[in-house]
Amino acid sequence: ISRARGIKEMLQSVGRLNGKAQLWILGKWDDSELWNECNRMQEWQHARYFGLKRTAATYSYLKVANVGLHILYNLPHYKGGFATKAFEYMACSIPFIVTDNPRNRESYGDCALYVNPMDVNDITEKMIKLLNNEKIRKEMGQRGRHLAETQYSWEIESKKLIDLYKYILM
Repeated sequence: ISRARGIKEMLQSVGRLNGKAQLWILGKWDDSELWNECNRMQEWQHARYFGLKRTAATYSYLKVANVGLHILYNLPHYKGGFATKAFEYMACSIPFIVTDNPRNRESYGDCALYVNPMDVNDITEKMIKLLNNEKIRKEMGQRGRHLAETQYSWEIESKKLIDLYKYILM
């Protein structure tokens, strides 16, 4: 949980929903100063911190969530890779809001909504859109699950890895 992972923007966005949603936070804080800073924010009343959980326990929280948030600042080291969190959301059929950049749009398609990570208004608008429309949430969640099963499953990825090994060894 860090500044660059959008914790303050997420708190501010949830705070603007006037109690219509709660931000569930799982994980380890980057530093105690940030923890204290966030804990003193007025919006903290709309958050619930569960601490660091084992991966298996994380899924029990995901299974009851309506919307996932994956807000990363557009820093160079966040632009090239894949985020485990996004795949967890897809596997659990949860629509999610993610930082807008070409890699994310290419990877997640129409199972996510895209935001400027520094724009609390943009994040809040996308949260309202999903929270107010169960049909959209369900459709996006189903598309994410389908994408996880057909493009990002271990069965699919293992074939790519084996092909890479064969190429290297030839």
